[in-house]
Amino acid sequence: MTQYTDYTLDLETYGTNATSVIVSIGAAAFNRNWEQFTPPEVSTFYINVDAQDCLNHGLTLDANTLEWWMKQSDEARLALFEPRPRLLKTAIDELSAWVKSIGGNKIPCWTHATFDAPILGNAVRAVGRNMHNITSYKMQRDIRTLNDLMGFYEVERSGTHHNAVDDAIFQAQYIYGLLNGKGVRE
Repeated sequence: MTQYTDYTLDLETYGTNATSVIVSIGAAAFNRNWEQFTPPEVSTFYINVDAQDCLNHGLTLDANTLEWWMKQSDEARLALFEPRPRLLKTAIDELSAWVKSIGGNKIPCWTHATFDAPILGNAVRAVGRNMHNITSYKMQRDIRTLNDLMGFYEVERSGTHHNAVDDAIFQAQYIYGLLNGKGVRE
């Protein structure tokens, strides 16, 4: 069984504030000590979330973000509906189970700390769950800060932009490169 040292988490939402509706959650676990980034060994998580159920739990949507989504690729928009969206509580519970399967909240969770982390935390509370089942506040890491400290790293992009799991895999590969000294100062 592969040992994971870190994971990334990416959300697709219908807004940009902390109370935004979540429409998909993607994550990718990896090992920063691999000799090279090996996508077949990456453990991934992906689930679509029912927007109406999010609204029923008090989350909000933003018209500008909905307009932005209409300008995204067909692949990105269609990915929000296949597989079938699940209830928010189900999505949070399944994410918690996946995190437990890769090592639990004792491994770093990389996100965009001013976007994904607050939105997920608010959604977790909205359904009466505990964020500690997904990540400890002590293990939250910010991708932008890492990039600022380590420099730019060019990664060939694969998958669909704004598909949560494809974005999470890309972020994992990017973080792996930065943690292994591949950053280049501009």
